[in-house]
Amino acid sequence: MSANAKAATADVVKDAPRFEVKIHTDRCIAAGHCVAAAQEVFDQNETSGIVELLKSNPHPSLYAAVKEAVHKCPTAAIEIIEK
Repeated sequence: MSANAKAATADVVKDAPRFEVKIHTDRCIAAGHCVAAAQEVFDQNETSGIVELLKSNPHPSLYAAVKEAVHKCPTAAIEIIEK
C-alpha cells in the first residue's frame, strides 16, 4: 500500500465514528445489496437469502461501507447506531 493510501485510510478511520449495526430480518427481502457493499459485515443465509450479521460492532474503517449498505437496502432492514 502506498504512503498516500495509508494516510487516506488513517484519515477515514480517524473521522469514522464507533458504531453498532442492527438488522431487522423481518424486513429483509434478500436483495443482497448489503453483502455487495460490506461483505466483511453482512452475509446471506444459504437457504433463504435473508441477511446475516457477521459483525455487530465493526471496525470504524468499515463505517462507509456499512452506510452504503444502509442506503442501498430497499426495505430499511439495516440500522446504524452511532456510539
